[in-house]
Amino acid sequence: MTHSLSLIRHGMSLHGRYNKPFTIAAPQRYNLLVTSPALIAELTSLPPTIASFRAQADEQLRTDYQLFPGLMVAAIHIPIIRKKMTTARGAQCGPAAIAAWDTLAPRITGAWTRVDALTLISRVISEAVNTLLVGAALARDPGFHAATVEFATHLIPTASALDRTPWPFESLVALTRRAQLRAVAAIEHYLVPVFEARHSGATPRTDDGVQWLLDSVPTGTPVDARRLIRILLFIQAAAIHTTTFTLTQYLYDFAWHAHIQPQLRAAVAAGDEALLDSTFRESARLNGVDVFNMRRRMMVPYTFSDGTRVAAGTWVGVPGVGVHRLTQHYDAPDEFRADRFVESGDKYVKTSGKFLPWGHGASACPGRFFAAGLMKELAKEWIRRYDVAFGEEVKERPGNASSGISITPASVEVLFRLRDEK
Repeated sequence: MTHSLSLIRHGMSLHGRYNKPFTIAAPQRYNLLVTSPALIAELTSLPPTIASFRAQADEQLRTDYQLFPGLMVAAIHIPIIRKKMTTARGAQCGPAAIAAWDTLAPRITGAWTRVDALTLISRVISEAVNTLLVGAALARDPGFHAATVEFATHLIPTASALDRTPWPFESLVALTRRAQLRAVAAIEHYLVPVFEARHSGATPRTDDGVQWLLDSVPTGTPVDARRLIRILLFIQAAAIHTTTFTLTQYLYDFAWHAHIQPQLRAAVAAGDEALLDSTFRESARLNGVDVFNMRRRMMVPYTFSDGTRVAAGTWVGVPGVGVHRLTQHYDAPDEFRADRFVESGDKYVKTSGKFLPWGHGASACPGRFFAAGLMKELAKEWIRRYDVAFGEEVKERPGNASSGISITPASVEVLFRLRDEK
């Protein structure tokens, strides 16, 4: 879908605000968007034999073409993310992210300094995530960093191009994938020797992503290093892409709503994260990174409880950008309220049928605990150190662009100024 944000807003104005589902037809398939609490709960409860998140993700990302067939259905990465990439692990990656920020950011003094926020955050998150997955030395290697960012940058656009291309002509998309293929070859050049040395015992076991993937291979099964590297690439890309965009959205809200900065500073200094969690939730509610949450591929024809019928192959999900702004769920839903979730005590990672940035139900993002822990550590450092604002040329909170199901924050310079502690 192109112009997906405007299409969904139009559907919400005609149907969604009345809790009615609506359909958006794309050349590839029909997309059914449900908006009522009852249908959202019903979709959450459907087993994967009827409505499958993993089959939808394989189809969306074209893992058969970009990684290997059935990556999401095989789900080798899911137990690793759930067991290893925890909130505590994300917080432990905080120092790596802060060190990367200090190294890569321009020198910030008591005068306002312009920062290309989206680009810098992407580099910082990439280094922090890769420190966990492959170790600090490789994470800081300029060639490895460039290759991983190149791959992650092309993953979603290539999938979208394949999705729009009739299957007899899909080979033509390969002509646009040369940069991505070069990136994969470069990453394999770095990582194949690492996997092989670790597997043979030539290098010691280390608590990192390489070891987790090697340990996932059943005893007696040959180790296919390139296959494991493709799983690692998927984990990297998912973590870097989503975390970068989410944290950039948060920074924009922190800068635009400057009145919240003293409150957050006092709360963080006191060790109270309730307001921090609330502001992260509020930022994600109003400016998420997906237009179409809780996505499922219908594996069989199905009739919902309200009589809505869907065919096998249809994608069904929830338009979070619309549901998050319904008055039945939130007072003054278009208004940014920093303390909206303080009274309820909802943590940033908590999901519900009316808060969907992480998805909801059994298929909610398993990496959200790690991502939230990492983002909050970096945000707390910004809160302690800096005043943050936009230049006079920025007249409104930076907007978003959409392509397919993805939302991309605008690339805007943000002003940082070292705080005077006196």
